[in-house]
Amino acid sequence: MSKTSLRLITPPAAPPVTLEAAKAWLRVDHADEDALISALVVSATRLLDGRAGILGRCLEAQTWELLLDAFPEAEIRLPLGPVASVASVKFTDPEGAEGTVPAGDFELDNFEAFGAWLVPTAPWPATMETIHAVRVRFVAGTGTPEPLRETILAMVCAGYETRGAGRLLTPGILADLAPFRRPVVAP
Repeated sequence: MSKTSLRLITPPAAPPVTLEAAKAWLRVDHADEDALISALVVSATRLLDGRAGILGRCLEAQTWELLLDAFPEAEIRLPLGPVASVASVKFTDPEGAEGTVPAGDFELDNFEAFGAWLVPTAPWPATMETIHAVRVRFVAGTGTPEPLRETILAMVCAGYETRGAGRLLTPGILADLAPFRRPVVAP
């Protein structure tokens, strides 16, 4: 049975909301609580962003690597999006040497914010029978939509006002997030 793994290679360079923006939203004009506000921004972002986030998508640009034991019969599903670019598709050939699939041998079908497909335009190469014989490196996240920035600020505000006694995800915030969440389809 073929296994799939996903690992973060390069995290986002900056959070989707700056400390300055959060302080302005909270109307805080001193530095006494900068550590608390920064921690709230990080917590709110972690709840939403990337593989573990409830949105099922990446907000800011970050590099991921999808690891497969072999090439599939047809396309490769990239589980996070929106996909900005594919950096490389590498593989271990039957003799154990590393190879790279030429960029012209696949197309990126980036149809949704939650992932994409790599569609082969030529047959995928043969690989060695080993774990992680195929490695697809891609950049996901093309910038946080403004409504999500405002929702992150609302989450920071909820945490700031309750000082840990409440939740960052209030019913109103969950409603604001609904249009940005990965749809769940029952089997």
